[in-house]
Amino acid sequence: MSESRLQDKFIDGSYATNPKAEILPGQHKMFNDAFNFVDGVKYPLSLAHHSIPQDGDQIGMVGCGVVPGDSFSPDSSPEEFHRHRYNGSLNYIFKDNRKLFVPDKRGRSYMTSLNFRDENEFRETVSKLSADFGHRALHVLDAGCGQGLAFRDLLTLDEIDVEKSVGFSLPTRDRRRKLNLRLLYADVMHCGMKRRFDMVFSVHGAFRYHPTNLYSQKNIAMLSILQSIDLTQEGGLLLNDVINFAMPKLFEMGILEYSESSVSRVLRHPTVDEVMELMVR
Repeated sequence: MSESRLQDKFIDGSYATNPKAEILPGQHKMFNDAFNFVDGVKYPLSLAHHSIPQDGDQIGMVGCGVVPGDSFSPDSSPEEFHRHRYNGSLNYIFKDNRKLFVPDKRGRSYMTSLNFRDENEFRETVSKLSADFGHRALHVLDAGCGQGLAFRDLLTLDEIDVEKSVGFSLPTRDRRRKLNLRLLYADVMHCGMKRRFDMVFSVHGAFRYHPTNLYSQKNIAMLSILQSIDLTQEGGLLLNDVINFAMPKLFEMGILEYSESSVSRVLRHPTVDEVMELMVR
């Protein structure tokens, strides 16, 4: 399928979501190097922990009814879920001009959204994390990075490994704007853990708009945070601009280090049994 035709299918919400058909031409290696493909609409628990197999009635287990989704059907997709949630329009999500340090017209940047006092505090956090990992360059995931402006800025930092870092977004709905092929275009509902990152960002991004945040699970937004934890190294950092109701339980269990800020350290990964306890009604 051609790039333009596939982009049209993303816009229409009618593409066939499977590893061969969903990923844009030339991006299969980029996806496969970072993620395992998961049908997260049909098997959401398999997103929360990489060891949970894709079988059984996982939707029923988390207390959700019928959900618009792909399950490898060419006639529907996770896009329909997002479109329904946002009253038919997705364009504004992809027009976020937020950068790493330089504020946009609304005074927003990654730094301010994550409540860092100034640029130096952010740089110190990155430098300290690099030191924690033996002063090596950090592997960074920017989940739901829009146009990728802040992700591009992140890659200029000396402590960031450009080759091992990934920024992913859904393809732009603005037909006038060309796709930025430096970014990976993929849906978070398909991004299962293959390798882990040292820092995972979701600033007004994929985990904030995660479809499972509306599921009637035990703990609101728990699955999206568990997925982000599964993608993060132990000792690594989650940087999330959303106040998440799942966090206190994860602090209590010693999975995340307690934090009053938007930055949380992953102390350990939960077991499969713990994921089931947290998620299944």
